[in-house]
Amino acid sequence: MIRIDLIHFWFLFNLNVVCRAASYACEKNTVSCGCGQAAVAINARIINGEEAVPYSWPMMVSLRYKCKTNGDSTVHCCGGTILSESYILTAAHCVDTLPEDASDQNVTIAAGMHDQSKQNQIIRNVDKIIFHPLWKTFHTEYQYDIALLHLSKPLDLQTNSSLARTCLPPRFNTLEEMLDYSSNATGLVVIGWGKLGTDGDFPDLLQQVSVNSIPYLDRRCAKVMSYPSVQMCAGVDDDISDACQGDSGGPIFQWIGDRWEQLGLVSYGITGCGIKGFPTVYTRLTYFHDWIVSHIQQDNHTNILENITTTNPVIYRCSSESRQCGCSKKNVVLSSTATVPSENALPFTWSMIVSIRVASNNQHICTGTILENYLILTAAHCVVNRRLEAIFIEAGMYSQDEPDAIIRHVDHMYIHPNYSRTADSYINDVAILHLSKSLFSENNAYLSPICQPLPVGQWINTRTQLVISGWNITNSSCVSNTKILQQTEIYLIEGDDHQRSIPMDQRENQFYAGRRVTDSSFADLCYAVDPGSPVFYWINNHWIQVGFASYCSKHGNHGIFTNLSNHANWIESIFKLTEMKSSDTYHCDRNASCGCGPTDVILTSLRVIGGELTIDHSWPMIISIQLYGEWHVCSGTILSDLFVLTAAQCVDGWGIIETATIIAGAPNLSSPDKISRRLDQIYIHPNYSKTGSNLHNIAIIRINQSLPLKDKSSTIRKTCLSSNIEMPFNEYPAPNSKLVVLGWNNFDAENGTSSRLRQISVRFIDAKHKSCANAIINETYQFCAGLSNDDHSIVLNYLLSYDAGGPIMMFKNNHWEQIGIITKAYGIEAIGKPELYIRISPYKEWIQSIIGSPLPVYPTLNNGIHHSRYDIFNLSTFFLTNIAYLFIHSVYTI
Repeated sequence: MIRIDLIHFWFLFNLNVVCRAASYACEKNTVSCGCGQAAVAINARIINGEEAVPYSWPMMVSLRYKCKTNGDSTVHCCGGTILSESYILTAAHCVDTLPEDASDQNVTIAAGMHDQSKQNQIIRNVDKIIFHPLWKTFHTEYQYDIALLHLSKPLDLQTNSSLARTCLPPRFNTLEEMLDYSSNATGLVVIGWGKLGTDGDFPDLLQQVSVNSIPYLDRRCAKVMSYPSVQMCAGVDDDISDACQGDSGGPIFQWIGDRWEQLGLVSYGITGCGIKGFPTVYTRLTYFHDWIVSHIQQDNHTNILENITTTNPVIYRCSSESRQCGCSKKNVVLSSTATVPSENALPFTWSMIVSIRVASNNQHICTGTILENYLILTAAHCVVNRRLEAIFIEAGMYSQDEPDAIIRHVDHMYIHPNYSRTADSYINDVAILHLSKSLFSENNAYLSPICQPLPVGQWINTRTQLVISGWNITNSSCVSNTKILQQTEIYLIEGDDHQRSIPMDQRENQFYAGRRVTDSSFADLCYAVDPGSPVFYWINNHWIQVGFASYCSKHGNHGIFTNLSNHANWIESIFKLTEMKSSDTYHCDRNASCGCGPTDVILTSLRVIGGELTIDHSWPMIISIQLYGEWHVCSGTILSDLFVLTAAQCVDGWGIIETATIIAGAPNLSSPDKISRRLDQIYIHPNYSKTGSNLHNIAIIRINQSLPLKDKSSTIRKTCLSSNIEMPFNEYPAPNSKLVVLGWNNFDAENGTSSRLRQISVRFIDAKHKSCANAIINETYQFCAGLSNDDHSIVLNYLLSYDAGGPIMMFKNNHWEQIGIITKAYGIEAIGKPELYIRISPYKEWIQSIIGSPLPVYPTLNNGIHHSRYDIFNLSTFFLTNIAYLFIHSVYTI
């Protein structure tokens, strides 16, 4: 008993310490990297900013040599970070003028300091510089801007508390994982002794700045960076906070729960420091994981694996591509530390959680989870006696102070028919709220539904780790009033002393759980303070909700949770009662040589942001354009056995022919049956330019080997273009026509590429509509589309993560006709703006001149009978047009 009491005392003592600590406090004695002796406090920015807390960044060093014109070898030149006792990480361009053997160059690093004017610095000489082998080849583009410095004398990391290793990010197996990791992280921190502005001075005191990661498809990033596999962008909305001269080689960090992890190092900026619209570019460390490890491990004194955050904290990588539930915008990162009652969840890692609030004072009263578009799951006792108009929900939020939460009102409430309340418990404490408007009817990029619970036998045992998340999940004074979403691991508690808190006839409907201190003891804390807070179980790369918080036991002060497995039938009955799904099947002409697939297209009536998965081989005309055979960058459509149609922006780049391939016949890009072809020539419309007008954004690719279009067993077909149109181009199609957009991107700003083809149903918007009129430059060549076509609910930016080059289709006369091409819709800056597409009809003659054969069109109708042959131009006209355009088109060739 003494031992248990001491453990509880130690646990609670540590809770108090953590409660009083700064926002980013870590225990240096328990983590091997990324932690300083002083807590980090983020209050300012490097540009005209504020100094860091002294000795809060012990992994930071100053690189010094004769980099200035005055010949002083003791001045600060660049930043760097400590990898091990003998190795420093920095940017290659910082030491590009130095030889690899630097033993006689008087190159030094200064470590263990905050103030460069002080004498208490740890100085080491650099005797060897290891450049990345591709740096010299690509140095003009700042690719592979990374180098290792070997020290002539090791640093004392064991006993000197002013020094610490930097933490490296995990190793990833695919480029997609690398690009997705922290691709939209907020609250990143850059540190350095760089200049305080373009014309500012070099500070003596270490500076820090908080920035956000910028997606590589965002326009701000795209115009300063061309190689996202090895580079990343970061900045802030006002663009006054940035790294500057002298910060090169220094780190950019993210907080991962109990330590700081280095995501990259400062590489370059385009124009000065803190210039609006030009974020800083960083070398992406995830790409260089193996290279760093291979060099460092050659040193017998180093265990570089201690620097890599792979096991603590644990990153739960969700298979969002293959699952429509149980996965959030970002992967969950769980620190699993027993010294705190809970930890801040990372932003948007629990996208299925909502806050249920009182309308009168906007106060959070309990938590819920998203079952589907209109349904919210929560605890019955939280809402049972409340009027519908008295409550509402907020979704898509991380902090309860966020101004941009998605608000929905409740129009119906379903309480479990056997719900009841006793003196000290709640029975069948389950309720479902029906919302007045779908959560997914707008551009709600930060939402996802839960997965239905498992049968109880598949998860209930005392060794099963569960995770609870909510805003006020425990009665600890540390976190009971936090406005930041919390998370922690909990375990089932068994034994008669605990089970007596649950009525005998309810022990299958409820379970007892808490925070484990040792294998046999639990913290004296209740984790059911926030009713409805979900409890999740990790299985098969996604999260299953197995329960939610109900109430706190009067015996032992632990939490009692509703077991959803035993309420699954009732939940399913509400689903059926409120089900609104319907679907339309589009029966296609199987004999057509274009615009139809081996299987019919099926579209549901629910217009979910992010689109829905397609039926395999229902869109056989679409292709994927990939870099290096694995990275999907754009889409296109098949014009003939040798030609593909796409957007000019997809192929207007250096080296595209050498690095790109097209993939056909594969609605699932991971399918082994896909057909791959290399690029032979690229034809860009002669009037295309990279200006903001986006006009003439159309191109044709000639591939190096024909596609098997004549093979009846093949799953590929040509796209159909419109036949001769009598009306002006800008009058076709008619306003409010139903269209379908296709692509492998998830049709939202964050999710990125999906391995499976997706579709989304939209409506043609009249060019004169107020939402479109100010965006279109020339309606002959452009048109708008959105999720509806009325004044109140148009959703314009459903393609924030665009799949440029892909088609927008219309069903007409038993076939699908491609009327347009998806073009650029730049991430954050697209919000509130309409989606613009390139019309194909004005370019038909140009297309025909390139492909050298009749256009793929569906047979015209005459008295209701299909012609057996395609309607083609007069051959003499066709060849004359062909010859004329061959002299003016743009060609990129090998």
